[in-house]
Amino acid sequence: MTHRDDAQDRGEEFWYRGKVTRRRLIGWSAAGAGALGATMLVPAPWQAAFGQAKPYKIGTLQPLSGSAAAGGKTALVGTQMAVDRINKSGGINGRPIELIVADYESKPDVGRRKAEKLVVEDNIDVHEGGFLSNVCLACMPVFSE
Repeated sequence: MTHRDDAQDRGEEFWYRGKVTRRRLIGWSAAGAGALGATMLVPAPWQAAFGQAKPYKIGTLQPLSGSAAAGGKTALVGTQMAVDRINKSGGINGRPIELIVADYESKPDVGRRKAEKLVVEDNIDVHEGGFLSNVCLACMPVFSE
């Protein structure tokens, strides 16, 4: 018997000794895939038992009136499209997004007041937006707190 024949015999012994067979390998793979699939379904029963998940509140400041209204309205359309797409695909970690829109009228002082309202009264989780640099500079201290 040559060296190659010995290696083949040892290989065949390995497969036929019951250590790893195709049947066991397929069984282990199916069990792993089932366990992975089960973990992906865990949040669904809890949502059904306790109701809809609390939405993430995203506040957006846009110039919907004033000198920059055209750009602000366009930006808002894009933001709303993104929110709709995310919500249709199941939200973020199973939680939907609620978009809270504020118009800062293209004025820095109005923008700061609206930013404070979003943070204090509306209790947003995240802020999105920023079209005019002078309004962004006026709102930065509010959002950094």
